[in-house]
Order: sequence, then structure tokens, then C-alpha cells
Amino acid sequence: MANPVFEFQVDGEKLSVELSAFGKLAISLNGKVVKSVREFGLRSTHKIDVKGTVYTIEAHVSNLFTGKITCSLFKNEELLFHQYTKAVLGEKNKYLSFILLIGFCGVLGYFIPKMGAWAWLSPILFIVCVVVAMSGRERIYNVQTKKT
Repeated sequence: MANPVFEFQVDGEKLSVELSAFGKLAISLNGKVVKSVREFGLRSTHKIDVKGTVYTIEAHVSNLFTGKITCSLFKNEELLFHQYTKAVLGEKNKYLSFILLIGFCGVLGYFIPKMGAWAWLSPILFIVCVVVAMSGRERIYNVQTKKT
């Protein structure tokens, strides 16, 4: 699974922010990791010093369902750059996830009539099956810059 990487040019240096699905945020300066933290919130703010100037990086998961993530770079409370990305499903593991989904639906179709009083769980189990089947799909993040 590809992680979104936001890249900024500041004071002649390349500043990049990489986010992972498991809450890890890595800030690199010219390819060298200068800060790495693990957070599970939807918004995080970090300060970094580049050649004596303090920059503020704000990463925010705008929409969990579409995978929209925004990353903003501030200098003295002034917005310098604003980038965003949306997750797009890639072709990798496409057929495997489809086969898993059909298999899970078949298993559910077999067991639902036998569930009796527990049949109300079937929609929840179906959603779990879809999530498990789709979790193997590759996510591609195309970073776009918004004019500031």
C-alpha cells in the first residue's frame, strides 16, 4: 500500500511529509528523517526548524471514506503551501479482492438461513466481508497543490 508523500521546497531545501495508514508521520529534510511520530488523530500539527526559520506543518484527514488528506505548510502563521490528495484504488490485487468478496458472500449465503434469531447480524457481517475483501486493494495517492 502506497503512503501519501507531500513535498515542499523551502529555503532551497526539500521538505517532505509521509503519512501511513497506521498513524505514523515522518518528516524528512533533504531525504533525511528529522522527525517521526505515531499519532492516531485526524489532525496533527508539528513544528520544524529549517535554517533558523520555524515552519509549521499541519496534516489533516478531511474525509475517511474517500481518503482525502490535506497537508499545509505555514511560516509565521502565513500559509505557504496547501496540498491535498485522494485515495484511488489501483489495479493491484483487484481480482483477488473480487474472488474474496464472492467467496465471503457465498459463505454468508450458506450460513444466514441457519442463523435463526441471529439473522439480524447478516448486514453487519456483509459489511465486514466487503471491508476485508477490499483491504487488499492498493491505494494510490496523487498529490495536488492548491493555489494559495
